[in-house]
Amino acid sequence: HSHHHHHHQQPSSCTALLLPTQHCALSSSFGVMRDTGEVFAWGTGFLGFCPEGCVVPGPTKTRIPRHVATPDPVETVACGPHHCLLICNRDGVLTGNSHGNARSTPFRGGKVYSWGRGQGGVLGHGTDSDCTAPTEIPGLRGRAVVAVGCGAQFSVALDAQGRLYTWGSSAEGQLGRDTNHGHAPGLVSSTSMPSIASF
Repeated sequence: HSHHHHHHQQPSSCTALLLPTQHCALSSSFGVMRDTGEVFAWGTGFLGFCPEGCVVPGPTKTRIPRHVATPDPVETVACGPHHCLLICNRDGVLTGNSHGNARSTPFRGGKVYSWGRGQGGVLGHGTDSDCTAPTEIPGLRGRAVVAVGCGAQFSVALDAQGRLYTWGSSAEGQLGRDTNHGHAPGLVSSTSMPSIASF
């Protein structure tokens, strides 16, 4: 038997057109539709479309993009290897046309949701528990978060005032604050660092 008949699946061009903003975790992908702020997920892992009370509460698998339910349109998604963060923009996400024009009004910040593997407290929910669907991070309520980022074992968020919050494992000192385990978002001291515009 020859092995010349293996057809590598080419990414379809329609996916690229449909999902101009794509984010990748270890074995899964997430796309955000710019005009509607909807999130779609595909691959293997904690894909986010499995609500609490799901029959299979762990990782799931799909080759076809599945819609991830969120309470408001999504501004942006950030992914670590096993967890994701997203910011909802309740003002809507109509930020321009398909040519990528900038929005007419700057993003004023929104609520942050996380899901995935909870090891080390990376989800910011106060526990190590896994989460199969986007769930609001209580410690960031009332903060207008404009940017989020994920490391392997930690998470960061930046608010509209330039304040930086970190949570997760601090085994390597990643959190930038004096703690070994930050299961909830904590503020990185502004005395150790000037305000940040973006990261």
